[in-house]
Amino acid sequence: MALQIANPLEKEEIQRLVNEKKETEEKLAMVGGREFGFLLEDCADLSDIIENIREISGKRSEKERAAFESKVKFSRKIRRKAKDLRNFEQKVVEEFEKGHIPLEHGRKMVAIIKLLRSQDVEKAEREAEEFYAFLDMGDRLKEIDDLLSRKKAQIERNARMLLMQLSDLEWLEAQAKPDAEKIGRHEKRRNAQNALELARTEHLCALSAMPLCALIANERAEELLSMGMPMLERQTREALAAFLHKSGLEGKSASDLCSMAGESEQKLRHLGIDLAGFRQEIVGRKEFLSKIMFLRTGGFLDDIADGSQAQEYLARHSNAAKHACEELLSLGGTAREDKAEWERAGLIQKKRAGLEGVGKAALVSELKEIEELKNIMEGKAAAPNDEKREEKGIIAAFFGLFKKK
Repeated sequence: MALQIANPLEKEEIQRLVNEKKETEEKLAMVGGREFGFLLEDCADLSDIIENIREISGKRSEKERAAFESKVKFSRKIRRKAKDLRNFEQKVVEEFEKGHIPLEHGRKMVAIIKLLRSQDVEKAEREAEEFYAFLDMGDRLKEIDDLLSRKKAQIERNARMLLMQLSDLEWLEAQAKPDAEKIGRHEKRRNAQNALELARTEHLCALSAMPLCALIANERAEELLSMGMPMLERQTREALAAFLHKSGLEGKSASDLCSMAGESEQKLRHLGIDLAGFRQEIVGRKEFLSKIMFLRTGGFLDDIADGSQAQEYLARHSNAAKHACEELLSLGGTAREDKAEWERAGLIQKKRAGLEGVGKAALVSELKEIEELKNIMEGKAAAPNDEKREEKGIIAAFFGLFKKK
């Protein structure tokens, strides 16, 4: 669905905030000049000083009855505040000389400093009421800026979403109808590849579950070794097979033998197994047995691409793999092209689902409303509404709407 960006109430709220900001800035400029930030900073410093001195004055009588050490600390605090007053007075004079604050307000701040030195805090607070009002105006200005900043950020996010939707619509308009033949061929290829992967898994599970003696004595052992399967060399295999036959373990799989390796020697002795041989041939080959146990999760036969040695091997030893390979061969050599068409069709379907109920005209209208909101926030006059504005290139026209200057 299309986003509703600028409803009338939101537009009115933004206009109200922009007007209030302008009026507040004009009032502050009338009393503090174009760079009224200096005046607001001095007002904040003066407010802090008055508050601190009022706190000290309130504690003066209490500290007169305090212990000597507390009196010393309090006395130091008073001296620090006196120093703050001197520094602030000097700052006010310097800022007046630089033209940062008007003479009237500079004189009034100096007069308030004198009242504070004479400990007349209440009168100083009364004289500073005008500066407190300036501070309130400054705080409100910050609040408005924060509100407008958040609204602008939200509008920018919505604009990006609209532009993405518009881009997707234009992309869909430019797309040719998907080729059903290529898509069907790719899906058949995927099914055949899945069947081949399943055949690989089943074959590896079967190899892992085979009695180890049969696996290493199998005529395929050399072939498996040449293909990268974790397999012992011929002489080592023969020694291991001989031990398994001698110990009556020729029917045990790699998993069975790994489990036996964890049994106590007393139990193995009870079974009549040669412990020294068991340690050498079974316990000593535990790493090899583990690889056979987890053959399915290893890298053996993982390259089953067309024409690979693994694919040819599976086709010889698995009917399911053979049928899958025959299916792949019959589909021809357009795999990459078919896959690209299948992916394009999927993307078309996804974008259409995400744009259900969205119209291009509505998106363009929303973007024009965003442009109007942007103009309101920047204090610009609204651009004339050109109903004949070309839609071609609309994305480029709106893409820089909120680009920072």
